[in-house]
Amino acid sequence: MEVSGITRAGLPQAAPPLAKELAESPFGAVVERFIGGANADQAQADAAVRSLVTGQANSVHEVALAVARAELSFRLLLEIRNRLIEAYQEITRLQV
Repeated sequence: MEVSGITRAGLPQAAPPLAKELAESPFGAVVERFIGGANADQAQADAAVRSLVTGQANSVHEVALAVARAELSFRLLLEIRNRLIEAYQEITRLQV
């Protein structure tokens, strides 16, 4: 008896792991990439809301998903910023 894997019909493929790419990139490039992604998500959400208001949107669900994606990416960016600030403050408290 052979067991086959479950297929992901209709679902988008997950992005490949970024660990190697991020490890080889300078820190500034990584931060720019995260900020650019959050900015793009926010722009998509704005466009989706605008199309909903003007009556061009086909689905309210797609608009809600775009807004939720933008909010989530912003919260992630904010949490990364908070952690970086905490790490910097911890380093400045170290006695040499």
